[in-house]
Amino acid sequence: NTLVFEVTTTDNGESPIYLSGDFNGWNAAEEMLRLKKISDHKHQLQITIAPGSPETLTYKYTRGSWDTV
Repeated sequence: NTLVFEVTTTDNGESPIYLSGDFNGWNAAEEMLRLKKISDHKHQLQITIAPGSPETLTYKYTRGSWDTV
């Protein structure tokens, strides 16, 4: 299964955005989970989950640090 995560920001999207969750130990800046800037204000990431993965994912978007908005 492929999941697509897309986030729209209020700024121009200069700072990188990462996906973080229980599936990666809440690592705030894992390069493999960095969203790609697809336009000003929009970032996207496609990931493939293995069969048998949990049906529910807990996640947040980060700017690479828990101290950054």
